[in-house]
Amino acid sequence: MKRKCFAGMANESTRVLDKCRLLFILIALFLATRAIVTFAAEESGPIGVIYPEVDEPYLGIFLQMIDGIKEGTRGEVVTYRLTGGADANALNAWAHDRSLKRIILLGRQSIKVARLFDPSIRVVAGGALITPAADMPTLGAVSLAPDPELLFKTLKRSAPSVERVIVIYSPTQNRWLMELARESAKRQGLELITHEVKDLRAAVLEYQDVLAKMQSKRDALWLPLDANTLNEELVLPLILKEAWEKSLLVFSCNISHAKKGVLFSLYPDNQGWGRELARLAYSAKPPGVSPLKALRSAINLRTASHLGLTVDQTQFNTMFPEP
Repeated sequence: MKRKCFAGMANESTRVLDKCRLLFILIALFLATRAIVTFAAEESGPIGVIYPEVDEPYLGIFLQMIDGIKEGTRGEVVTYRLTGGADANALNAWAHDRSLKRIILLGRQSIKVARLFDPSIRVVAGGALITPAADMPTLGAVSLAPDPELLFKTLKRSAPSVERVIVIYSPTQNRWLMELARESAKRQGLELITHEVKDLRAAVLEYQDVLAKMQSKRDALWLPLDANTLNEELVLPLILKEAWEKSLLVFSCNISHAKKGVLFSLYPDNQGWGRELARLAYSAKPPGVSPLKALRSAINLRTASHLGLTVDQTQFNTMFPEP
């Protein structure tokens, strides 16, 4: 009798456990489904874009970036053209009236309003040269500065004999980028030699010393985007003159430099930049500044010939001198 009683209790316990397991599975499925639906809704939710009132060619650049943002999201893209002073109440009312949970700021003027938004809104920025030290630590951004990894890959493809990359930079604008560049250089089998200077006068002296010591074919000079170290009227002509006379390889982050005589430059793909910003806005990536990966390339064929290099023209988007 006792055995039957115990057996019945065991069977009842088993049935209860089975029901609990089933209930647990149903609850888990419900929560997973709700999470998927919520994620899909957020993934396709509207996104706001704020850009300044500017003239061409800058307006065209921002509009190309907005086209890229539209390509990078399945939701509606709502734009706000910033004119005059920024009003926190007006900006937040605009965002909340349109149920915006994500906003992209384009251009230096727009980035200044980042602090005005409700903390519940995810704000990311682009369309400018952005540095972690100078800009808000809580802001996610994709800077105008090209990704060193892509610069060095282009260098190795164009001039395989290069072993060392030399760069002169100011700490306020490019120390953060140099930290990334060191790791990128190692991955490409390059030695990165950095020279940190405080101002343009120190940069001129440093460039003169570097150009005097560079070795043709083995060394390459990298010109980063840095207003504190590279003056277009004074420093750049000096670099180009010395590089041509001594057959030294110079590469840059400015398309106009390729036209003037550096071997190659990487410059923004504006629509691609917009797509990068859209992905960042919808991601859960923590605050921080990233270099730009959406890049186009320009090559100076006259300089390549002068350096004795054979380059694959199909690997470049723009060629100088223009055909």
